[in-house]
Amino acid sequence: MNKSTSRARLPKGPYISTENLAYWFFRLNGCLTTVNFLVHHERRGYQGTDVDILATRFPFRQELAMSNRPMQDHPVFSVDGLIDVIIAEVKSGRCALNGPWTDPDKSNMQRVLYAVGVLPPSLVEQAAQSLYSDHYYQDARCRLRLFALGREINRDLAATPVVQLSWDQIIEFIHSRLRTYRDEKSQHSQWDKVGQWLYHRANEHRQVDQFAREVFEALDVLPTAGREDTTGPIRATTARWSREPKVKEVVWEAVLELTDGDKTWVFAPRDLNPVITQRYPDFNLRNVTPELIAACANHPSRHHFREVLVRYWWIGHGQYRLFDPDSDQPSAS
Repeated sequence: MNKSTSRARLPKGPYISTENLAYWFFRLNGCLTTVNFLVHHERRGYQGTDVDILATRFPFRQELAMSNRPMQDHPVFSVDGLIDVIIAEVKSGRCALNGPWTDPDKSNMQRVLYAVGVLPPSLVEQAAQSLYSDHYYQDARCRLRLFALGREINRDLAATPVVQLSWDQIIEFIHSRLRTYRDEKSQHSQWDKVGQWLYHRANEHRQVDQFAREVFEALDVLPTAGREDTTGPIRATTARWSREPKVKEVVWEAVLELTDGDKTWVFAPRDLNPVITQRYPDFNLRNVTPELIAACANHPSRHHFREVLVRYWWIGHGQYRLFDPDSDQPSAS
């Protein structure tokens, strides 16, 4: 077998689209990845939509499992026994979600779920509404998540389960993966030109800043101002919470403080953000919505969680209030 393509035959400064870079991040984390997944409209002449990145990751993925140093994937890919299906929106600027993933009237989420086929048809509508209102869906086999990739983190999405990743974070991971496992990844003649270029540049530059500079030049995207300021806090929010109180009690405390026990007070997960971060600055805010769903008497996805406590009532469209035993009737599980 020939050795990997020599640097002399690689273009010095290839154009890399943001989708190209996102593809390699997901691929290096063991995801089966499709770029620009096109979803056609069922009516002739009507415009469909496309998913920038559609990725699927299986729960028992482990690369180099038979060696003495198996690869550790990025923390956003936690090991929880579920098939991970990801719809990723890719931006050159600030992380954001486009209209197709936030406007339930267009029914694009349903079209994507039918086209992918990860759920039985009877669950598609329920999952789509959960993704529209809560940006998250989970059942006994899989979880569906929305990712937003861009130059800088969108603070408006910080209190939602949407996973945000900056290009700085993605580039740093790619650099670390390709340098740490340079020998194992050296046979890559089947990779596309972008993958080969990333490999050689990562191993050309010991320092991630030098590698990032070249990648940003190829991307034609400005790096985030103050890289050290954006990567640190985001890492903290992806860490697992292993302290006391437990995650569900952190959320419960915040709900009680926000509502003062008023069972008519309607709130959204993002409303709990300032309350939680004031007490627990390093708490992962993406845990809030799943915990609300788990203890929500009438949420359609509750039966997929093991939680037996009933604390909340789902209003719809991502809004909740405290459960009122005198007027609320829990859904049969």
